[in-house]
Amino acid sequence: MKLKALTILLLFSSNLLLDYSPLSIKQLIEQAEIIGKCEIIAVEDKTFTVKFLDVIKGEKPKKLKINK
Repeated sequence: MKLKALTILLLFSSNLLLDYSPLSIKQLIEQAEIIGKCEIIAVEDKTFTVKFLDVIKGEKPKKLKINK
C-alpha cells in the first residue's frame, strides 16, 4: 500500500516539474525591479537589510528590507 501511494505521489510531482522552465539571464534582467551593488547591514530572523552602493537599474533606495 505504501508503495502504491509513493508511486502515485511521484507521478503527480513529476508532472508538476515538467511545467517549470528556468528564466534566462535576459529575462531576469528585464523583469528585475532593481539591480545594483549592495552591502548587507543587518540580519534578522526572517529578513535582512541591505544598503545600495550603486544601482544599475531602478531607483536607488537608501535601505531595502528583504524577506529570507
